[in-house]
Amino acid sequence: MVELGMDILDSLHRSISECAHLLPDLRRTVSRKFDQSAVTPADYLLDERIATTLHAHLPGLQIVSEEKPLPEGSLEYGWVAIVDPLDGTENFVSGIPIWGVSVSIWRDSQHMGSLLSFPDLGMSLTSGDRPPKAGSRVSGFSASTSPLEISQHPDGSNEFRVLGAATFNLFCVATGRLKSFHNLSGAYVWDIAAGINLALEQGCAVKIDNRDYTGEFLAPSKRYRVEVFSPEPQ
Repeated sequence: MVELGMDILDSLHRSISECAHLLPDLRRTVSRKFDQSAVTPADYLLDERIATTLHAHLPGLQIVSEEKPLPEGSLEYGWVAIVDPLDGTENFVSGIPIWGVSVSIWRDSQHMGSLLSFPDLGMSLTSGDRPPKAGSRVSGFSASTSPLEISQHPDGSNEFRVLGAATFNLFCVATGRLKSFHNLSGAYVWDIAAGINLALEQGCAVKIDNRDYTGEFLAPSKRYRVEVFSPEPQ
């Protein structure tokens, strides 16, 4: 964290906040990607602002983004940022404020710092933060989870929510607003890298593909089954 410099994360947060007033008008133009997921000009605007801010601080950094082709060559060495400029686009275009921006920064495959920002909610979580924990009894599930899977899951028999944005689910577990989050069908690294590492910083237990996750760099070429558990309230 010392090598990264918290000013980078602060600059990212400011850059996202400064363009937030432009985003509502951009939700009206919706395109569909090859998998039929939604994308808007807001996704691309945020992606560009984030890239500009990162490159100003870290020239030569490689960016892995949902909205860009994967970089060629190795990502194991040097500076790498994993970015989801707008997670929860279906919520965003529907006027539901539960969507977020996710940025995770790495050097030589080591996590250096992450940011989750939720402009419509005025909420965020950054490496180094120590937020109060809510102590929720509610479990969160990804939108791809079927009602049968939820009903058969050990955490599905109590209170549960499907919020429609992996970043916000992970934020909620890290801050105790959910007791757990489960994506059983798999998520890409830009959906989860910042959130799972911030969850680790907040004392959560994280499982990737049913194994304990301890902060290692995840390749961006596949989906990962994710389960995160908030620590028991003291």
